[in-house]
Amino acid sequence: MNHLVTSAIALAASLSTLGSAAAQTSTGELYTLTNEAAGNRVAVFDRAADGALTFDRYVATGGLGSGGGLGNQGAAVLTDDERF
Repeated sequence: MNHLVTSAIALAASLSTLGSAAAQTSTGELYTLTNEAAGNRVAVFDRAADGALTFDRYVATGGLGSGGGLGNQGAAVLTDDERF
């Protein structure tokens, strides 16, 4: 298995373990990558019932980001009916 796949599996296991405790006090979580060159991390935010986000923690990915902008603002775009 290549290093990227191994890192992704380890990250998913870490997030599911860490997320179970936070799920008791929030309505969900939002995850985003930091893209840090010195050590990429996932930033985890708790989501309140009204949609407000509160920073919770970082989880190391075990990989390195580029340290620069990825040029992907708006990468998650909703359809007109906001379903997809």
